[in-house]
Amino acid sequence: MYEHNGITFNFSDRDWHPYPPDRLRELGIGGNGVWHNPALKVGALAVRRSLQYTEFAVAKAGVDYVFTAEQEGRIDTGYVVLLERNEQVIRVIPVREIVAALEGTPPRQGRLGEYWWFNADGTPYSHNKDYIPF
Repeated sequence: MYEHNGITFNFSDRDWHPYPPDRLRELGIGGNGVWHNPALKVGALAVRRSLQYTEFAVAKAGVDYVFTAEQEGRIDTGYVVLLERNEQVIRVIPVREIVAALEGTPPRQGRLGEYWWFNADGTPYSHNKDYIPF
């Protein structure tokens, strides 16, 4: 369980409803899940940590879907929720912050569609504007 701005992210809570896998496939959202809490009018892209790496592969289609839903007023607020493999919440980031952080960063192409790598602190992987290699 994790709280952000008064919203509890606990996907075992009966108020949170996952999108079925066939709906995710229709939307082109591979590897991530989409959850909705109609009582709070909130949506979330749920992203589990990679099995092979320490980062999180955030699906472009998922970010686009949640951000568009927020912009169109279908939800009040959209989030990207980073989870451990056991579904423990690591970080909750408003989707509009994700979109702003990714501005100008092209997604990678993967077998499940386009995606970006994110660190556990909610920042895009290797997206450090102050980085000086030597």
